Amino acid sequence: MSKMMFKMMNPMGSMPSMPKVGGEDELSRDEKIEQEKMKKEEMVRAEKERKSKYMKEREGRDAERDQMRDKYKIVKPVREDEEESEDEEDGFGTSKPIEEKDAMA
Repeated sequence: MSKMMFKMMNPMGSMPSMPKVGGEDELSRDEKIEQEKMKKEEMVRAEKERKSKYMKEREGRDAERDQMRDKYKIVKPVREDEEESEDEEDGFGTSKPIEEKDAMA
């Protein structure tokens, strides 16, 4: 209770800090753009490493499953969501086929 009373009596204790105007540590526009570019490249690289790691793990699991299928003579199911090439992954969303417009239209 006493802490609450002290906080109410001292309004400067809970004041938000004011932003600095024109500080020397301020980065130029080009430096900010370069940093953003580096962050994006790092994220892409990390994503590729993550995908390669999980692909290796998937291959290991598939090899073990193949051994079990061979042992018990089970047919391997077809996986619909097989790996896509890296060129297709760069775009956002699903790619739509481009339809040619009729000459009459």
